[in-house]
Amino acid sequence: MLAFQKVRVAPGGPCLPVACNLHTLDQKHKLERSGFRYIESLLKPYHPDIAKGVMEAWLDYEEGRTPEGRWVKEMDKFECLTQAHEYEQQTYGAKDLSEFQGLTAKVQSPEGREWLGLLQAERESHFSKRKHRTPVVFAPNWPHTMDAGIQKMFAADDAWLQCCSLGGILRERAEDATFPHAEYFKYCLEEALPVPTDLVVRILDQKIEQGVEQGKWTLLCGFPKDMESNYCRV
Repeated sequence: MLAFQKVRVAPGGPCLPVACNLHTLDQKHKLERSGFRYIESLLKPYHPDIAKGVMEAWLDYEEGRTPEGRWVKEMDKFECLTQAHEYEQQTYGAKDLSEFQGLTAKVQSPEGREWLGLLQAERESHFSKRKHRTPVVFAPNWPHTMDAGIQKMFAADDAWLQCCSLGGILRERAEDATFPHAEYFKYCLEEALPVPTDLVVRILDQKIEQGVEQGKWTLLCGFPKDMESNYCRV
């Protein structure tokens, strides 16, 4: 495999980007064979056995003559799938390289199929997250409290946005007699003690979900700077 990569950058020889622009795979294979013959000719005067071994190893790969050669060729296809997924991630979903998924049929070994399953699950998760974004806007520099007019606007039934802060949510839950941690929240607020992270995350998630059920986005003011204050720092 290392020798195969060397062909792509051999001085004066063929390189894969050029080959990829050609119209036929046959021409690409000819250029690759030429590259390995070039490496063979470089090594032959000094190490004829190694020169022959490099060429034989490439033929094992190219023609699938041995289990090792077939496995390396399979991993070459898997690498293409991995690079395609990485590029999809780097472009934040703007590029959908589904055409590369045809290479999955080339991955047949038990190890390869296992790795392929993990890669496909990661790819599906990536695109799923791109399609289902959490309807929340973080405004770390906004004040925790707003004047009555703005609060009334956000409280209207037809408002598309619910405005809240972490401190406000904590105080709201502390006054909710049905909330199992109400007394604990009161204690933390009164003593300016930190609230555990898992509870903070849970109540924020519940507030955001409440907005989703009402068809609203959530504007979370002061977060995550709120986490640095005594009443919610962890």
